[in-house]
Amino acid sequence: MILKGHPKLIIAGQLAYYDVLTKLPNRALLADRLQQAVARSHRNKTQLAICFLDLDGFKPVNDNFGHEVGDQILIKVAERITQNIREIDTVSRQGGDEFVILLNDIESEEQCAHTLERIHQSLSQPQLIDGVEHLLTASSGVTLYPGDQSEMSSLLRHADEAMYLAKKAGKNNYQFFIVE
Repeated sequence: MILKGHPKLIIAGQLAYYDVLTKLPNRALLADRLQQAVARSHRNKTQLAICFLDLDGFKPVNDNFGHEVGDQILIKVAERITQNIREIDTVSRQGGDEFVILLNDIESEEQCAHTLERIHQSLSQPQLIDGVEHLLTASSGVTLYPGDQSEMSSLLRHADEAMYLAKKAGKNNYQFFIVE
């Protein structure tokens, strides 16, 4: 027997776990995916990369061209990130121009770096919206689990702290969180 949900309930369920604009997982679904990824990493003795990505220079786009153009750019950014990760990975929009990427089963820091380089290269390509070319870059911060054995909320905070180091280092780069 196939049970079909009420359309309004299905839409409400989607809204609870997905960003309305980009259709990416939101904070609530990311928390669940992060919990699952940490458990899988622990169980399989593999590494997990938690990456916090923030667009460089996005605010002037909204200020100068309007939120509709900014929204179109965010949709394209979501597509470009998704095209550069694997099916087993997760990208989530945290709000504004902030994204979190979970890279599962990472074999090395170099593999993570290579993925981030592809993502950053893709994001730095011009975006043509309404006949205007927009150039943006991204700054990312990364922490690797189980090297960083913090609680889940701390893992996100550590990736965020590393992202701010990337911004301080001149933007358009990524930095790894150093576990002391």
